[in-house]
Amino acid sequence: DDLRCVLYTVRVFVFFPFYWCCTNQFQMSLPAQGQLMQRPKWVSSETLSLVDSVTLLLMIPFFDAVLYALKKGWRVTLSPIHRLPIGFLCAAFAMAWCGMVQQWIDSRGDWKHSDKEGWVYTPHEENNKLSIFWQVPAYFVSAISEIFAAVTMLEYAYTHAPATMKSVLTACALCTSGLASIIGFAYTPFITNNLMYITFFSLAGWMVVEAVVFFVLLRDHENQYPQRDPALFGGQDYDSKELAASIDVGGP
Repeated sequence: DDLRCVLYTVRVFVFFPFYWCCTNQFQMSLPAQGQLMQRPKWVSSETLSLVDSVTLLLMIPFFDAVLYALKKGWRVTLSPIHRLPIGFLCAAFAMAWCGMVQQWIDSRGDWKHSDKEGWVYTPHEENNKLSIFWQVPAYFVSAISEIFAAVTMLEYAYTHAPATMKSVLTACALCTSGLASIIGFAYTPFITNNLMYITFFSLAGWMVVEAVVFFVLLRDHENQYPQRDPALFGGQDYDSKELAASIDVGGP
């Protein structure tokens, strides 16, 4: 019975491999993009990843306070199922921004291919490169998306798992990042050439589609299968046999 409940809940995680593909770009494509941009001597192409980390440290407590106020004071509840598509849309915006930045970079230089060095970018004017700080909005919005999507995914996995299978459901959630690494191989040829913008815009479009499909298919998921952690649900737990009997695990 608990296994059937896990199979029902794991549907939420099907949407995450491409989301992780988006976040992976900030370790692969964004540093490569930064190499093509104007930057101070004290800033490397990897330095701006600190924006993501600092934003997470500052904004997670802030969002916790805001969501708590919405729930307790204004009686507006953003359930995990509502927060996840917001995270997907934030990831879409971050990828679209990166795509626009890349097109601005391409408009200020030329890509040429050589047998020895592969694709090489040459700016029209060395002092007219785009500033690397144009990447900051992408890192900031990506961190916001992680709060709404990645953090919420782990919360959802823990609070909706049967007491005897919390680690199993959490492992299923984390396995989606491995699938994202496999999917990421398809984007590898576009990272260091004049087609880098294809990676960003295709992922942005995919995340918009995922956000819409997720909300349409799973908007009632929370009502059908509420969280089961008694400490997080007013001390009330649910009988696994009753839950399993009410869950239809056939179909997507």
